[in-house]
Amino acid sequence: MKLSLQKGVDPNTGKAIWIALDEDYLIVKPIQKYLTFLSTSKSPNTIESYGYDLKAWWEFLSLKHLDWRTVQIEDLGDFAYWLRVGDTTSIVSMQPVQALRTEKTVNRAIGTVSGFYEYHVANKTVGFK
Repeated sequence: MKLSLQKGVDPNTGKAIWIALDEDYLIVKPIQKYLTFLSTSKSPNTIESYGYDLKAWWEFLSLKHLDWRTVQIEDLGDFAYWLRVGDTTSIVSMQPVQALRTEKTVNRAIGTVSGFYEYHVANKTVGFK
């Protein structure tokens, strides 16, 4: 699923907000609920970064044909690897590969996705057994 992140203005507060849209320009509710929740305590720049992290997560889920509600912890590890090296569906090189993202960026993305699931578990949107 291709996502886009759009900047907008909250008509009630006048503050900048970020909106996650799918390819049909419909709001991606799980992401949007989390970004809205963050808007009470995080800066718009931080929320933008988190939005792009979740956009990458959604792209990864789509590539791997995973449902966001049924992922496993090993999927998060695969995501971290995917962030570092990119598409892993092709032949794997035996030579060292230049990382696509810094460790700081990868760690932030993992933290963002973890926070996203903590939020949804707390709100009983998803549950883990």
